[in-house]
Amino acid sequence: MPIIEKTFVRSIMAHNYTEPVAKLLSCGAVAFASSPCQWFDYRDLGLTEESVPELIRMATDLDLHNTRHDSPEVWAPLHAWRALAQLQAVEAARPLVHLFEHLEHDDWIPEELPKVFSMIGPETLPTLERFLADNDVKESCRLSVPPCVVR
Repeated sequence: MPIIEKTFVRSIMAHNYTEPVAKLLSCGAVAFASSPCQWFDYRDLGLTEESVPELIRMATDLDLHNTRHDSPEVWAPLHAWRALAQLQAVEAARPLVHLFEHLEHDDWIPEELPKVFSMIGPETLPTLERFLADNDVKESCRLSVPPCVVR
């Protein structure tokens, strides 16, 4: 497993987020949006570049991803990665790309992450290329990467 895996959070303090990031825990379900211009503008919640480290932690929080499907908290990581995209947080690319392998069967990952990487910008390409070339990552997980590159 790659060293980067340690960026995925598994702790009893999984819900220990501060404002304004903590607001994402109660946003609840999102509607499918074919275009990021249809996403809620997360900056309206007060999210800024200073929020990026905590947004990365939330986006990669496996406890949140695996919480009850009927709870609003299960949607918080999706809100977090959308916010990271809007903030064009290049530093989020490295931890986010590993969602392809850690959450291989999550239907939202291959649908949303190409949009996220596209919004963050071309600076994500080296990270995507390294992940794609990593033979230690299952091929089925790497198959989700090409749509991120061509967007």
